Amino acid sequence: MNAIQKFPNANRFKKCQTIAELPLADQITVWGMRKLAVGYRHDLNMNRQVIEGFSKSRANRAGAALILLMDYLVDHLSQIFGINCLCNPGITQDDRLILEICSMCETDFGVDQSFRLTEIVSPSHSTIVSSLVKEFYQAMSEAGLYFRSSSRQIEHQQPEKFSCLVPANGKLH
Repeated sequence: MNAIQKFPNANRFKKCQTIAELPLADQITVWGMRKLAVGYRHDLNMNRQVIEGFSKSRANRAGAALILLMDYLVDHLSQIFGINCLCNPGITQDDRLILEICSMCETDFGVDQSFRLTEIVSPSHSTIVSSLVKEFYQAMSEAGLYFRSSSRQIEHQQPEKFSCLVPANGKLH
C-alpha cells in the first residue's frame, strides 16, 4: 500500500466558499464550532446555546457530542486552530478539515481519521479525538443529518438553510 492515500471526495469542500453553500449538517457543525469558539475566546459558557441550536434540528445528542469534541480538541491542540467568528460567511481550512473528517465517518465508519487529526493534535490524542468525532457523526446521523459526502444527504435531507438560528436582524452574535 502506498504511504499516501487519495480519497475520492478530498476536494468536495473546495468548491464551497461560504457556509450557505453547505448542506444543513455541515452548516450546523460549523455554527456550533464557531459558537463554542466565541465562548473559549471570551471565557463564556456557550453550551446551552449550542444545545438549543442543535435541538432545533432534532439533534440534541449531537450538540452535546460536539461540545465534548471541541472541549477536548481545544485542550489538546498542537497548533493554532482557525475558526472564524459567527458573522463571517467564509469557511476556514480548519472548518474544512473537521467537516472532511466527519464525512470520512460516513463513507466508511471503520476508517481511522487519526492520521488527519495529527494536523491539529498530537498523535497521542488523535485516537481519542477520532472516537469523539465518530460519536458526533453517529448522533448527527441518528437525527437524520448527513454530511456532504453522503449520497444519503441527497435522499433524506432537504437543502434547507440553517436560518432557524439566525435572528431576524440577520446578525449571528
